[in-house]
Amino acid sequence: MSKEELFHALADLYEALGAELPVSGAENACGTCRECCTGTGLNLHNVTSLELDFIEDRVGPTKLPSFRRFLQRDGEIAVCPFFDDESWGCGIYPFRPFSCRLFGHYRSQESRLPEVCVFRGQEQIFQTTAYYRAVPQAEALRALVRRYWPYQAARATELRAPGGGGASSEPWGDALEQALFWQAQGELTRALETLAESDLEQTPYVLYCLSLILEGLGLQSEAARALEEALQEAPDCAPLHFRLACNLYGCGRREDAVTHFERTLDLWPEKTEAWALLGAHHLQSGSSERARSCLLRALELEPANSTYEKMLAMC
Repeated sequence: MSKEELFHALADLYEALGAELPVSGAENACGTCRECCTGTGLNLHNVTSLELDFIEDRVGPTKLPSFRRFLQRDGEIAVCPFFDDESWGCGIYPFRPFSCRLFGHYRSQESRLPEVCVFRGQEQIFQTTAYYRAVPQAEALRALVRRYWPYQAARATELRAPGGGGASSEPWGDALEQALFWQAQGELTRALETLAESDLEQTPYVLYCLSLILEGLGLQSEAARALEEALQEAPDCAPLHFRLACNLYGCGRREDAVTHFERTLDLWPEKTEAWALLGAHHLQSGSSERARSCLLRALELEPANSTYEKMLAMC
């Protein structure tokens, strides 16, 4: 799906969510406290990269940097930058994120509603592990976020997916989330078995996660095949090219690896490791000038890296 198609799908999802949420009546009409738009009122506020880019596309990028800081809840910004003082309400109401739409209707056990909120006591409370079962359209949003991953991966290769917040000592969610849980625990074989036994659609993100597990198990040829399959659907995804290059290099397919390192840098010029690894290849191949050029670029991006300095000295 194209980026615009995913944005349209997100808008349709928002409309479907609105149809499933309770309609506010006179007995529970929202007040004017604006607490839900403050850093103290809504203490857990997960907004996905898909939604952030959707907002930027629809209303422009001006307030996005301050909105991202607001979401971090670092105390720097007390009120949501999109709050409109004149109308005393959300300035991007038609495009507001999923978590804002749920406010007052659903909350996880780890979150809370402000004491002055008129919805307090009426909301549905769910356990974190029941998020996708309890919250309408949550699974659909997760699927869209995973589909969107190739469009934002160079900015953040870790997927920011919807969720109820809070950590768990046991795997939950679908097969991919369970596999990622086992991967984080160092149980790579179990993670691979979890994915192998699932019927997950082989999207670029799923294949990328699979490749990381395979790579961790030393199965670099298999990891490379998964990445090559992912690139068929997302040919301009820089992290896919980078991981493929690393695995191809480990398999001894160095010329193919160089092609993908170079493609990585075409798409993601700030990828320091790609400059360094390409420099290492040229150094081993006896191309000192090419190696020097690549390593100088790596040091420009990461000046304090002593490994790059040693490699440069070898040129």
